Amino acid sequence: MQRGKRNMALHAAGIMPIVCPIGDSSGVTGVGVFNASSEDVQRICSLDPGVKAGVFNFEVHPSRSFPGSILPVPESS
Repeated sequence: MQRGKRNMALHAAGIMPIVCPIGDSSGVTGVGVFNASSEDVQRICSLDPGVKAGVFNFEVHPSRSFPGSILPVPESS
């Protein structure tokens, strides 16, 4: 619960604008796209309560996207 609230706060602040929980059996629990430097993301993730408790681990992969890239909003049915 604390981890979810923290992720929502990072999302609301624009630091992690894309949060994708993963629901398959791969062992990966989620992907976050950060609007921060690799060093800042490393620091932010190392302070995650689940990481500190040894429940989760993380990897940082620097990336870039095309200017203006966004996820489409699903159409309502």
